[in-house]
Amino acid sequence: MVQTLSFDNFQKAKSYLMNHGRDLEQELFRFHFENGNRQNVIELVQRYQGENGGFRNMGEGHSTIPNGMDTNMAYQYLSDVGATTSDEVVQKGIQYIIDSYDHELGCWHPRPNARSKGWTDNPCAELAGFLYEYRELVPEDF
Repeated sequence: MVQTLSFDNFQKAKSYLMNHGRDLEQELFRFHFENGNRQNVIELVQRYQGENGGFRNMGEGHSTIPNGMDTNMAYQYLSDVGATTSDEVVQKGIQYIIDSYDHELGCWHPRPNARSKGWTDNPCAELAGFLYEYRELVPEDF
């Protein structure tokens, strides 16, 4: 059964988000529901990018250390708003995904100091998908 959100409840949710949400989620709301600017979202995502190209504090991994789970979340947003390979944030992030791949186990680790058991753990499949989406930035031998 499909449920719909009433206009009143939508307004309550929007009000809560705009008063208590992070700038990133607020801008994502604007993008999806108010014809917001994709560049604003991209610039906000970039604020969560570490020097090594990975992302932190996106709600899934670690608040201060770039990691696979938060990088995965960042790419969900970047892909959603149509970020391209010409965006620096995408270029640096793809390099992080490549650099953080554990060739021995054949996977990415979700969080700092948390070793995966292989492809059964998040975020492996989705990170591979983002490498495919932005494949022109990925070396052919990877």
